[in-house]
Amino acid sequence: MKALFRFSAFGLLAALAVGCAPASVKKVTVEGTVSYKGERLHSGILRVVGPNGTFATAPVRADGTFTLTDVVPGEVKVGLMEAPQSSSSSDGKGDTKAAKSVPIPLKYADPETSGLTYTIDASAKPLEIDLK
Repeated sequence: MKALFRFSAFGLLAALAVGCAPASVKKVTVEGTVSYKGERLHSGILRVVGPNGTFATAPVRADGTFTLTDVVPGEVKVGLMEAPQSSSSSDGKGDTKAAKSVPIPLKYADPETSGLTYTIDASAKPLEIDLK
């Protein structure tokens, strides 16, 4: 009887796991630029929320470019947070070459409330994100 219960419980769990498994979706890599009021940003953390709550993040590089990997195609919501800034390096000397960060309005931090939406498809065209 115990063995039958274990087998039934295992079967139920296996069936649930198969039912919850995501369909085989081909994810894409998205490259692009991000700017604020027409000027490229020098830092930040880009967050993308896609279909069914999938998400991807990428740092914004010093030249304003980013590369998002494992993005599920479809309509995505985009948010951008300021990257943490450090006023000194590990050797105790300040980094005088670092670009000054541009303050980004808080409304852009949350992909759900930023108002930024884009459609991602399988093409390799760059995504140009301009915060206004």
